[in-house]
Amino acid sequence: MKFRFRLITCLLCSLFVLPHKGLSQEPFPRIEIAVINREMRINTDKDILRYGVQSFGNGVYRDSLVNHLDTIRPVENYENRYENHIYQAIWGSDTLTYRVRPAQFRTHTFDYEAKKKREALEVESQIPPFHRFTAVIEGLDDAAIAALTDSMSRMKADDAPLLFNNCQTCIFYALEALFETHQICTAPIITRNSNFEEMRELNAFFDRFLTVNTIYPCRFKDLKDKTFPNNSLLAFIDDNGLIMHAVFYRDGTFHSKNGMHPPIEVPSLKSIMQAYGRWDSKKSGLSKEGKAMLAHELMVYTVNEDLFF
Repeated sequence: MKFRFRLITCLLCSLFVLPHKGLSQEPFPRIEIAVINREMRINTDKDILRYGVQSFGNGVYRDSLVNHLDTIRPVENYENRYENHIYQAIWGSDTLTYRVRPAQFRTHTFDYEAKKKREALEVESQIPPFHRFTAVIEGLDDAAIAALTDSMSRMKADDAPLLFNNCQTCIFYALEALFETHQICTAPIITRNSNFEEMRELNAFFDRFLTVNTIYPCRFKDLKDKTFPNNSLLAFIDDNGLIMHAVFYRDGTFHSKNGMHPPIEVPSLKSIMQAYGRWDSKKSGLSKEGKAMLAHELMVYTVNEDLFF
C-alpha cells in the first residue's frame, strides 16, 4: 500500500501579505502535512486487515475517567519535548503524568534547500481524520497568520487518508479503544493528541481503572488457541514489570499501534508477538538487557466494572 503526501498550496490571495524587504518568504506559503517522524513506513504484513485510526465508541457515554480522579493539574518546569503541554492526573497517592500536543502552535521547520531553520506554524485540522499541517510564516503579520490558521484548521488531504501524525502510542490507543467501547469518556487524559510520560506510572493506572482477567506466557504457541474476552486489552509485560506494549481485542481481531505509526488491525497475534514477545522475536544478537525489554508475560485486562458501573 502506498500513499503520496500531496503538498497543498493555499490560493486564497487575501490571506497573505507581500514579504518584507530583505526576506525570502514566498507570497503564498506552501502548506504541508506535518509528519512528526519522517522515517515512518507503512507495515506491509500481508495479514493486515485494515490501516488507520478508527473510532470504537458512538459518542454516548455512561461515565468518565475524570469522575474518578481527585484533580488534574498542569506541570511547570517539566523537561518538555516539542511544544507539548504537561499535566498530571491524580487519584489518592497515585499520579499519571501525560503530555498533550496543542491544536496549534508556532514552531520551526528545517529548510533543507536553504540549510537553515525557519519559523513555522503547525495546525491540527478539525476535519476527520484530523491531519496536522505546517506552513512557514516568516514575513507574515498577525492578521495574515490568523487567517492562515483558520484556513489550515479546515483543510483535508484527500490523498493521505491515514492519520500519521497524532501523538498517541500503542498503550494510550488501546486504552482509549477499551474505554470508548464501554462508553467511558477518556478526555482530556487520553486523546489522539496525548501520551503518557512515565512508564512506571502506568501500573498504578491499570490497577485502578482495569481488572486483570488472565495472565499467560508471552509465547504465540501458548496463545494461538486461546479465547480472549471480547473488548479487552492485552498488555505485554517486560522483566521490569513494565507495560511495553498494548493491544485492543474485539470481535476476533487485534488492534495494535507501533509508536506514532498508523494503527493496524490483524486477525492473529503472531506478527505482534514477533515484534514484542521474547520467545517469538525475530530480533537476533540481543544482549541480556535487550531481551529483558521484550515481553515475557501477557496480561489480559477488562474495565473495572466495580468502579465504573
